[in-house]
Amino acid sequence: MANENHIVLGYSNYCFDLWLVLHKKEYDGTVQNQDGYADVLRSVYGLEPDANIKKEKRVRQIVDQIDLQDVKLAIHRAESIADNNKNKNGRDVDKAAEFIKKQSVYDGVIVNTSEYI
Repeated sequence: MANENHIVLGYSNYCFDLWLVLHKKEYDGTVQNQDGYADVLRSVYGLEPDANIKKEKRVRQIVDQIDLQDVKLAIHRAESIADNNKNKNGRDVDKAAEFIKKQSVYDGVIVNTSEYI
């Protein structure tokens, strides 16, 4: 379906899972492995407890629940996490926060959201 509609889905490991969670919920927990956010993600998006969140069908179910207001909230939440991490660790994460601010996944497509903020 994505190919037929010229939609490219792209994600990488658990950072993407956190990004999806942030669209719907404040979350600043840590995880130990790539499946660490899976239960939170399933809960937030109303998926079955054993749903494979890496399958295109599940990703589509999640993305279909995201609207522009959710994108704005996710950006704000990600910036808060970046600020907290910078303060806690003394690490400079401004570049990552700026990237997150400018990019988002909306309707399965990476789009520039800086004009909407």
